[in-house]
Amino acid sequence: DITCADDETGVVTVNPAGGVEPYSYTWSTGANTNQIVDLAPGTYTVTVSDALDCTTTCSVDITNPTGIVINDVMEQDPMCGLTDGSFTINATPQSNDPSGNLMYSIDGGQTFQTSNLFENLGADDYLIIVADANGCFVIESRQLVDAGAPTVMLNSSMCETGGTVALDISASGGTTPYTYSWTGPSGFTTTTEDVTGGPQGMYFVTVTDREGCQAIEQYT
Repeated sequence: DITCADDETGVVTVNPAGGVEPYSYTWSTGANTNQIVDLAPGTYTVTVSDALDCTTTCSVDITNPTGIVINDVMEQDPMCGLTDGSFTINATPQSNDPSGNLMYSIDGGQTFQTSNLFENLGADDYLIIVADANGCFVIESRQLVDAGAPTVMLNSSMCETGGTVALDISASGGTTPYTYSWTGPSGFTTTTEDVTGGPQGMYFVTVTDREGCQAIEQYT
């Protein structure tokens, strides 16, 4: 039979008995030996003749196993520029593999592990390979994406009439929408994007995106 699905590794050997030797062989492939190799899945017919020209014909089916199947890859994208992404690979062994043992790689086969869980992954392109002990394998490409953490830019700062402060910021990156939390002198707090009418002094702003990623900046 075939070792791996769709391979051409089948072998058929005929061992005749009876009649009068020597025997001759005529295969549907055109071969004339008692063994044919490197066969694809299919049906092969051989006619065996003895020295008296008596003949017999038989056919052999080379079956094609169902290959390894990647049923699902559960992805967890990393967040906030961290390496907290993961893959969980669910696969079915090849139909002619009684052990059912599979090995998993996400780096194109450079390293393999028996666990189907890969953790502590950053945003990148990954080449998943699931293989068995016979060298049969299947390949699938996957990508982990990270929007990153937000960043904050100070557009302007000015002293207003009456000695108060105005700070104008803008956030980008990460995943919108953003929330804002300001703290400043004399117990000043606000959750607006910008500061207006605040007392003079040092201000801290924390910008949080939808995924909980944060950027913290300080302005004087």
